[in-house]
Amino acid sequence: MGVWFSVEGSVEVWSQRDRRKYDDIMERLRKRVGNEVAVDDDIINGDGSRSVSVSGGTYASYSTADDVESIIKELGPLAVEPARFVMKVDDDKCVFWVGKRDDVRKARRDAKLNKILAAIGKLPTDDRAALMLELSGEAPAKPLADSLSRVAFILHKIVQGDHKALDNAPDAIEEAMDVLEASGFSDDWFEQVRDE
Repeated sequence: MGVWFSVEGSVEVWSQRDRRKYDDIMERLRKRVGNEVAVDDDIINGDGSRSVSVSGGTYASYSTADDVESIIKELGPLAVEPARFVMKVDDDKCVFWVGKRDDVRKARRDAKLNKILAAIGKLPTDDRAALMLELSGEAPAKPLADSLSRVAFILHKIVQGDHKALDNAPDAIEEAMDVLEASGFSDDWFEQVRDE
């Protein structure tokens, strides 16, 4: 059965480092996406790197979507710096990164931190002050830290494919919300987080 599949993203690569490997990846990628998804690597930068962009969508099988993601990720060792790609399969959105493992880890961490900083900037002053007290250790932060650690552990297990961890996720998240509410965060803050 076919699904609507789309992918958007761009990565700079050192195509000359291993030209044979690069050419092989690009050939397989073009064959796999067909004519409906644009694969462009004609842009050569002044430093000798090449910009590879993939954009567009088509009807395809789930296996095609998985194959395309795997092929794009093969560009990782050639990447100048990590790049973010967005893939949609019907209504499901998936974000994946292309780059060297340590660089991708740092890019993901930076992206999460930027998102957290943006959310903190939207907090009312009182909630921001309460959060700073929790994080600084000047307030009883242990229950919050313990609760968030449990949530983080469950999310880690889910990412690793442990679907049994999904059963525990609602309870852990509800507990974390209770701890945050007990710390004095406003209902407005929770509504804002739910909306986002």
